[in-house]
Amino acid sequence: MPYRYSECGLDDVLIYGLDPERFVDGERGIGFPRIGRLHRVIAAALLARPGPLAGRELRFLRTEVGLTPADIASRLGVSEREVTRWEASAAAIPEETDVLVRRLVTDALDLPVVDIAPQARRADEAPILIDGSDPMNYRVLEPEAAR
Repeated sequence: MPYRYSECGLDDVLIYGLDPERFVDGERGIGFPRIGRLHRVIAAALLARPGPLAGRELRFLRTEVGLTPADIASRLGVSEREVTRWEASAAAIPEETDVLVRRLVTDALDLPVVDIAPQARRADEAPILIDGSDPMNYRVLEPEAAR
């Protein structure tokens, strides 16, 4: 059974292979060793996904590169209020801004460059599936591999 990793702020990240019997700070629960690596894999999966970034995805990526809404607004040449509206999904992220965010994150996290032109996202977009069986080497799973 996969673990829905909603703690990262995204509703569609499923982690397979986690040992639910791990102990974290003396408490029984699920631990995430190398959480920075896990978040880097999630960021790469978001950037490789077709379609424009959603507000919650923008917020995840922004926080992963250590920027505040004011920081990213300054880099994008927009107001902090506009960034807040995008992250709350109260306004659509313009395509050119989406491309700039993808470039900024790709560079900041030193990720492989992928085709960053947003394409139409399908309504039935698959969730991000992560293999968590080896926390030293998190990796994205293809949907058929998780079955």
